[in-house]
Amino acid sequence: MATQPPVRGRFEFCGVFILFFLRLAIGLGFSLLMFWLILRPHKPRYYVDYASLSQLNLTEKTPSSRMEFNVTVRNPNGKMGIYYDKMEWNVYYEDRSIASSDLPPFYQHHKNTTFLHPAFTGKDQKNSSQGAVEMILRLHSKVRFKIWFLKSWDLKMRVKCDHICVNVYHNNSHASNPFNRTTCSVAI
Repeated sequence: MATQPPVRGRFEFCGVFILFFLRLAIGLGFSLLMFWLILRPHKPRYYVDYASLSQLNLTEKTPSSRMEFNVTVRNPNGKMGIYYDKMEWNVYYEDRSIASSDLPPFYQHHKNTTFLHPAFTGKDQKNSSQGAVEMILRLHSKVRFKIWFLKSWDLKMRVKCDHICVNVYHNNSHASNPFNRTTCSVAI
């Protein structure tokens, strides 16, 4: 009488299947680690170098003013460029949006510094004193990263520049307060 061999086919298949996916996961993890070590990706850095509030018009029913900002954008990545596809800037005063502006799309090369000059015409600005007011500048943008010839998918980037002391100018006079550079927080 012949003895039947033990049934191991199903268990062997499960073991081979699990071993295959375990090796695949380890290989993929190792590849991602090497990719990260080669590129060393960093978020761009934003700074507000100067801000002014001028042409304050208090004679209309709704007061208005002109705001100008000088923003420095630094791409610290050595091998990645950044496509800024859409840039929507907003200015907040006392937790209210008082002005917004869009800037055209552009590409920032790796290890590059770009200077932006968003300008706003704001309404409902109630502070008429000469000196400085505190504002918040926010950016909502769609970005793509370029690595060699590859481009990433669209990512949302949010930049928030808090506690910007903006000098107020009346009738071509200048406030005596020097502007302090503001570092902004970036979230992708």
